[in-house]
Amino acid sequence: MTFDDIDKKILMLLREDARKPLSQIAKEINRSRTAVQARVAKLESTGAILGYTTLSPETPKSKMSAMVTVYLHERLQPGSIINLLSEFPEARFCHRISGDADLLVELWGGPHERIQEICKILWDHENVRLTETVFVMDTVLEKK
Repeated sequence: MTFDDIDKKILMLLREDARKPLSQIAKEINRSRTAVQARVAKLESTGAILGYTTLSPETPKSKMSAMVTVYLHERLQPGSIINLLSEFPEARFCHRISGDADLLVELWGGPHERIQEICKILWDHENVRLTETVFVMDTVLEKK
């Protein structure tokens, strides 16, 4: 499943506030309400949006987060991996890093099974020779 920039913006806005009116989303992304409604329907039918729920104040901290270190076969050609990661709303950051590894990816917001699924997709990519995943247990310092 691939998402274009408009789909990604809609998903981001709905993650921030699932009750945000479609008319407000339409204004924020400079599209008509009808166009946004069609996009949301498509995202729901493809499984990108699985549902809408209420969350307790603790829920954002209880969402699964993982850091994935990616080692590439072709070290100077991470483009296909970056394109793949851009399809996942859970991929918050992808950093090129120094040392033996090539990329550091932060996955956030999915249940454990979804994070594992993304890790397997990464691991199966032709340019990936190794991944190491650590799940975040607790955040003890956060600056905004």
